[in-house]
Amino acid sequence: MRTIEVRRVAWRPENPNRDKAGELLGPTDAVKLIDADTGGVVAVQHLLGDEALDDQRLLARWLRLGIKWDAGSGARLSGIAATNRAFGFLEPRPLRQQWVVSRSALSRDHAELDAILRRFANVCWSVFVDHAPKEAEQHLGLVSDSVHPDWLLAGVPWTSGIINHTNVLPYHRDSGNVKNAWSAMLTLREGVGGGGLHLPEYDATLGTPNGSIVIFNGQDVWHGVTPIESSGPRSYRFTLVWYTKAGIAGKGSAKEEIERARRRRTEIETESLVDS
Repeated sequence: MRTIEVRRVAWRPENPNRDKAGELLGPTDAVKLIDADTGGVVAVQHLLGDEALDDQRLLARWLRLGIKWDAGSGARLSGIAATNRAFGFLEPRPLRQQWVVSRSALSRDHAELDAILRRFANVCWSVFVDHAPKEAEQHLGLVSDSVHPDWLLAGVPWTSGIINHTNVLPYHRDSGNVKNAWSAMLTLREGVGGGGLHLPEYDATLGTPNGSIVIFNGQDVWHGVTPIESSGPRSYRFTLVWYTKAGIAGKGSAKEEIERARRRRTEIETESLVDS
């Protein structure tokens, strides 16, 4: 893995949808970006080996043929509408009358796919620990202090995830994440050029080749996707991101959430009877 020093500068998106640039780093190899001023890890791009090849192929098949995609489904808290599906656990959403932490429809309805996503959560966590141990320890401390173990995916410190289907996402920060918690992103692609992960504050673009895992602090660092060039109708670029939802932090156990849901249903029924 190559280590590259980068320096952070003040940056704000004048036009979040403009073409992304930045020096292309790691188009086909593993790299680690180090902040030249702090010495801390900015991002890691790791390339998966043969040990996860079967799961990569199975996952790509699931995403191409096994699930439905709806534009705008599962839009992020940062307000980005895109073709995606959420997995793992969802925070309470009172406006949708979802009062407690719940499993996403994808995880609930597709047990085999959910099992694959949990296995990759473990793979991503191992990459994090191996290549950014100090940052992984800090992340673990943040999550352990605020999130009940019932809401952790496969026992590792992420609660949730999103799968993006060939999306050119504008510049954003992941505002729905626990503050200073890191994210992991797996890329599966075929017949697609471009689509790198641009970190404009560091003037750097990670190539995100097929089978790569990128670890970075998406809550703190601005990021966007460079333009995608497709070679045909069978081309795809899926990115799967594991993260820790701020809306799940501080919630009780699964048993406590079930009880809270029961109480809320009783309250609603009582209010309905009074109103009638």
